[in-house]
Amino acid sequence: MKRLGLVIFAVILMMGFFVAGTTGVQASWGGWSCKWTVVNYPVTGGYVSGRGCIQWTTQGTLLWRIWGDTYAPWSRWVYTRVQGYEGCGEPTQFRVETSGTAEFTNYGTSGVSGSVIAFTCPSDRPHRYRVVGQHARWEASRGTWEGTIGSADW
Repeated sequence: MKRLGLVIFAVILMMGFFVAGTTGVQASWGGWSCKWTVVNYPVTGGYVSGRGCIQWTTQGTLLWRIWGDTYAPWSRWVYTRVQGYEGCGEPTQFRVETSGTAEFTNYGTSGVSGSVIAFTCPSDRPHRYRVVGQHARWEASRGTWEGTIGSADW
């Protein structure tokens, strides 16, 4: 009898995993929209440039997330940090952040942030998004980071 109870319990547990796995909500994402946040900032041996990118869902609850990348002269480390802000008109408020460091390269990314549920804005206050990007590279001969911060609006 104990064995039959365990078998029934295992079958119910497996059915629960199957049903939960097939009925979960899956976001449908549109393409990435990218803008330059820093363009040709002078550093030792060249320039640093970087983009901030944003992506929205195309169905159901409006979600958004961010990502960024940095272009730099060949470096020990290339650093990218992006922060996402949102508002109904101005001012916007901080919502999400992501960062990343790449080694021995001239390119790096922040990685994709977690998703955020978008605000519901009244019709008389336009929906605004801002991505602030920090783009830098490590200058080994001087032992310092070189780069700057910029932003882009949607």
